Amino acid sequence: MLEISEPIKITALNPAKVRPGGLVSIEGTYMNLVKEVVFANKKSVTTFQSQTQTKLEVKVPDDAQTGIIVLSNGEAEPILVESETALEVTLPSIVRLAPNPVKAGTELTIEGADLDLTKEVT
Repeated sequence: MLEISEPIKITALNPAKVRPGGLVSIEGTYMNLVKEVVFANKKSVTTFQSQTQTKLEVKVPDDAQTGIIVLSNGEAEPILVESETALEVTLPSIVRLAPNPVKAGTELTIEGADLDLTKEVT
């Protein structure tokens, strides 16, 4: 019996830090065999911006989190390949709330970084 091995391998994630909705390029070998990219919070993506044998471009989901990404060939018994380094996903951060405490019906000012990524304040 002859078996042919086409090992999927990740060699680079570019950029290493990305905003939700941005594109991340995954470079390596046999990227054309990848059917699924799974982000740290188990958010699965199966539609890619582009895909070649050496490069895969995928849009980062809005609810992605920082962590290792996993590539899958999508077979019944899938081959799973983890990135060696974490993909850093930019999230909003708060540095100051004013006034604190705040009373119902008054205006609250929130200062921080990447607040444009905020979808809701509760």
